[in-house]
Amino acid sequence: MASEKLVGLIAVLVISGISSATVATFDELSLAAESYWNGSDGSGGFSSGSAYFNNNYNAVYMSWDGFAYSNITDTSSSGWTAQYNAITGGGQDGSANYAIGYVGWAGPPTMTLNTAGIVEALYVTNNNYAYYSMLNGDMYAKKFGGLSGDEADWFLLTITGKDADGLTVGSVDFYLADYRFAENSQDYIVNTWEYVDLTGLGMVKSLEFGLSSSDVGDFGMNTPAYFAMDTIVPEPVRMVEIDIKPGSYPNAINLEAHGLTPVAIFSAAGFDARGVAPVTVDLAGASVAVRGRDKFMAHEEDVDEDGLVDLVVQVVTADIDPALLQQEGDAVYAVLTASTYDGQDIAGVDEIAIVPVDK
Repeated sequence: MASEKLVGLIAVLVISGISSATVATFDELSLAAESYWNGSDGSGGFSSGSAYFNNNYNAVYMSWDGFAYSNITDTSSSGWTAQYNAITGGGQDGSANYAIGYVGWAGPPTMTLNTAGIVEALYVTNNNYAYYSMLNGDMYAKKFGGLSGDEADWFLLTITGKDADGLTVGSVDFYLADYRFAENSQDYIVNTWEYVDLTGLGMVKSLEFGLSSSDVGDFGMNTPAYFAMDTIVPEPVRMVEIDIKPGSYPNAINLEAHGLTPVAIFSAAGFDARGVAPVTVDLAGASVAVRGRDKFMAHEEDVDEDGLVDLVVQVVTADIDPALLQQEGDAVYAVLTASTYDGQDIAGVDEIAIVPVDK
């Protein structure tokens, strides 16, 4: 059994390895101080982490929609010239860069994951243009609450999840401003980074962002259709129990053997191992063996006789990479990573004994 210290270390390594594939913070994007990128280079979008953010730039009108990114810190400017400013004056958790979303005419701001997965959350706030328009009103839009402060105004961000086929799987609403309370003292316009839980969407390939407002006119919404976004958080890896070569100890493995190594992934309260996709299983670089035409060698069995059905997979022994094994003192451990069919990343660890090759 691995020590708690080793399991904790492996959990951090595994979580970092899996989660970094989907986290987007925009901080790796190069910008001069107090500047922004709005797509004027005609590239059509940008990537951060393992997500792609669309951008539609019109060179004739020098206009854009979709996503831009910025590091501007000015929180006092207002109007159209402040469209690239987050009202917080910087990124979430003190970072420099952040994204600006604008719902224009060419298409909605859309974030597309390189690989479909579960997005736990992201952070949003208002940009200066929208914030001060709602706070004070401008030549196009009303002051929220009206002169009396009693008018029930609102500004709503809707995040829609879509699967790999472009079909909607669900949506999440978040109010960037809300003046519908009976007590005016409770009315608010968001001016801090706020966490938006997206786990209810389940597995998604893309997120589309829309805005709506109580302030509409003959040509549509009067409130400036902007928001700021940062730190897209993937669902954390779940640590699970595994048993390499169940029923044996020590778990002796000859890395040059041409056979298979069974690994049991145990079900537990709130986790059904039968939902693990064999194609995603990786044991120190080794995958589940395939028999015939794409039939993975895996079966269901209550290995530990606890009344819960577990999953047993057969991995290709010779593909186990010694460089990917973990060591603590004289003990050697193999880490298993995988994903469930609904996008939950999992990891487990078990001790193995490397046996010498027979000469």
